[in-house]
Amino acid sequence: MRATTIFIAALLTACTKAPEPPPDSAALEFQKQLQTQLITAKPGDVITIPAGVHRINRGLSLNVSGVTIRGEGMDRSILSFRDQVQGAEGLLVNASDFTIEDLAIEDAAGDGLKVNEGRNIVIRRVRAEWTNGPDEKNGAYGIYPVQTTNLLLEECVAIGASDAGLYVGQSDNVIVRNNRAEFNVAGIEIENTRNADVYGNTATNNTGGILVFNMPDLPVPGHSTRVYGNTVVGNNTGNFGAEGTPVASVPAGSGIGGGSADAAAALRGLSRLWSLDLPPAEMAALALTLGADVPVCLDSRPVVMSGIGEVLEPVPALPPLWFVLVNPGVAVSTAQVFAGREGAFARVREPRLPPLALTALIDWLAARPNDLEAPARRLAPAVDGVLSALAEVPDCLLARMSGSGATCFGLFEDKAAARRAAEALALRNPDWWVVPALVRA
Repeated sequence: MRATTIFIAALLTACTKAPEPPPDSAALEFQKQLQTQLITAKPGDVITIPAGVHRINRGLSLNVSGVTIRGEGMDRSILSFRDQVQGAEGLLVNASDFTIEDLAIEDAAGDGLKVNEGRNIVIRRVRAEWTNGPDEKNGAYGIYPVQTTNLLLEECVAIGASDAGLYVGQSDNVIVRNNRAEFNVAGIEIENTRNADVYGNTATNNTGGILVFNMPDLPVPGHSTRVYGNTVVGNNTGNFGAEGTPVASVPAGSGIGGGSADAAAALRGLSRLWSLDLPPAEMAALALTLGADVPVCLDSRPVVMSGIGEVLEPVPALPPLWFVLVNPGVAVSTAQVFAGREGAFARVREPRLPPLALTALIDWLAARPNDLEAPARRLAPAVDGVLSALAEVPDCLLARMSGSGATCFGLFEDKAAARRAAEALALRNPDWWVVPALVRA
């Protein structure tokens, strides 16, 4: 195995009295040497990136298998593509038996690191970051292995991607562990991938933490993905995904029980997987230990809630009701909303259960306010705008904030009215997340 180290021209001449070349000249010389090493690499080569910030203005690529690219640390060996004028990625790899470790890729014009159709891939301690923070103009993916087999992605960092920080697509036999993703639209995405273990990762300050899904138009569906032992907290950054991309519809801090619904689904799934057959009361008690509104998500039907959310009274029947859900693209902290609430909670009013006729049902709901709405409005004035916009839409029967915000909803009698309202709201407010939905008992 031959090892090749790249040195900046200025360092090679530092021991002489000759003047140092200007920074641009040094950067171009480094880039030329690195491109040459990648083009002429042979299996078994180790290309070493020395410490320093190395400015690259064109995308790099490697098409030879059996090569290792190694730096001196993700905060010491930095490939900066801030001035990139050519190339869709920072570094594109079309090779197998490839390892890259201990370096950073910053401010690429497109994806930071893309590895395509390789086997036996190791990506370790690589940082992919857009240093200007969340921005729709940032590249889509930080670290992006796709159509790979036998992939290890560990101890990496991804920051500022306008789609996903760490994305694994259409791959088989994958380990994603001990990574950190923050200030991306999606922290970690596992798409159409088979036999993946995702554990020990931290996803925080993204719009969405960890997403696992199948896209319908791809030839092979994913399955057998295990997600466990991760820290997924505070993913309330506003969505800055490019319009038209799948993640552009992911709302931040929505207040519609997304995390609680996931927890309830996990409980049901594990109960079936392990054939526990627990009584409903025992399952509800277990759900309550995870969160106050997990029991209602576990029940998955319209109920009247009281207490802290653990007392559930099923509603015998409801007329079909159409909702329009609207999130203004802002996150509201549940803890801050509760801390900002003043006075006692409203008392439960009689009759406790709602009437079945639509007009009477709307009147019943209108007489029962959301006690968290006032503090949420103070924290996020955008909630006011959403509620006003919903109330002004023709045929809206009731406009109300959901949970602790910032998502709000309007009620409509039928599908046509809800769709007209959703289309009008989305047209006037293209940055809002607007979705019509049907609920029935």
